[in-house]
Amino acid sequence: MKIIRIVFVLVISCIIGICLLNFNFEPNSISEIDNRELADFPIPGAEDMDYTEAVDNYVSDRIGFRTEAIDAFTWLNDKLFGEMIHPTYTYGKDGYIFFKMPDEDYDIAWMDAFIEFLVDIQTYCEERDVPFIFWLDPAKITVYSEYLPNGYNYTGAGLSYLIQRLDEAQINYVNTTNLLIEKSKSEQVFNIKYDAGHWNDLGAFYATNTVLEKMQEYFPGIHQNTFEDFNRTTEHVTSLMVSHFPIDEEIPVFQNIQEGNIISLKNDYSALKLNKNYRNIDVLLNTKATEDLPKVLFFQGSYMNGRRKFLESRIKEYDSIHNYENILNFDYYFNIFQPDCVIFETAEYTVNGNYFDYETMQNVDFNPALSRFDLYKENEASDVINILYQENGNITDVCLEGQVAEADYAYLKSGDIIVDLKKGKSEEEYTASFDNTIFETQKTTLILINNSSEIKSVYPVAWVPTEVLD
Repeated sequence: MKIIRIVFVLVISCIIGICLLNFNFEPNSISEIDNRELADFPIPGAEDMDYTEAVDNYVSDRIGFRTEAIDAFTWLNDKLFGEMIHPTYTYGKDGYIFFKMPDEDYDIAWMDAFIEFLVDIQTYCEERDVPFIFWLDPAKITVYSEYLPNGYNYTGAGLSYLIQRLDEAQINYVNTTNLLIEKSKSEQVFNIKYDAGHWNDLGAFYATNTVLEKMQEYFPGIHQNTFEDFNRTTEHVTSLMVSHFPIDEEIPVFQNIQEGNIISLKNDYSALKLNKNYRNIDVLLNTKATEDLPKVLFFQGSYMNGRRKFLESRIKEYDSIHNYENILNFDYYFNIFQPDCVIFETAEYTVNGNYFDYETMQNVDFNPALSRFDLYKENEASDVINILYQENGNITDVCLEGQVAEADYAYLKSGDIIVDLKKGKSEEEYTASFDNTIFETQKTTLILINNSSEIKSVYPVAWVPTEVLD
């Protein structure tokens, strides 16, 4: 018995030793099965941190053979007990796989703040004669609710409240929920298993056409997609996305037959400021576009990331920004891309504080359109105002310090292009960014607005290069 215990201890010690020898010390390491950055070693003394818990998370995330152990545990539970033990997915009925079932509680105060944020964006766009469209996508649990796990009763109360508030606030929106529910009765618009939380290419095809139809109200030259615009095939997949969980499924794949007409300028915009968690962008030019087609700024989530093929050939320029925390900096991207149309796409299950920060939404402060001050007395000033600037690819960042303390709003104007200057770290600092391929600095004037005196002061500017702008 003693020998057995010694052997047991030796075996366990060897297993622990091997795991420690294979410990993952790589900084900023990404887990392919969790689709997230693994915990880094915690710094002692950091505020609001349970240090013991942080160390435990670090070890749990980075212990050797973690991925293999999770895969084995998941596989055994599936084969022995028919259960899916996975941080992301869960089984439904008839082989369907869904994201983990959400808690249906929703925060009314947060939802109302989100609606007010949409109102702010829509007003910003409308004042600049730019159409704004909010595009709402349904969750798979909404479209295929009949296949949800036994015992889970999904009511859709949060979605119903959101739609009610969108209507009350008169937001210009497209909701593809009913369309996809109807299509799901005869076609597979979400895969049964693969990419369990997002629609497939067929679902994206139908939903995008609904948005293109809405865009036709403003740009009649836009055409909806047809099946003939794509090479349609299937792909055999053997594991779930962001997982090694084995499956066996054929999924629909659409390939844009006009993709050769699309040029990507993404690398020229690598200096764009993006939230560290949401860094997906595209800047695409349609070389065959006619002049009546729009330049569109898309804020989009994972439903449309990677599915540019359904939009790129229907418009002149497709400028897409990964959604969520990035859209809270909305005017920054509007200034740079100067769009003809703005579309804000998001999925039903992302409309919550985990994706859009409540406090930031409440504190957004956009400049009114310069046209709002057309009746103010215009003062042509002779003093030249120095503007610091730094170029990085197609992006120019600018800063104006200590010369506009009494201004309520500030703008840069070059021809028909107007860029909002926003207050920076202090009341005497204004910052902005623009695309230097369309904004001609030689023709620039600075416009300062003083509401109390109702004066609009116009200044010539001098551009001063600098190496560093915070």
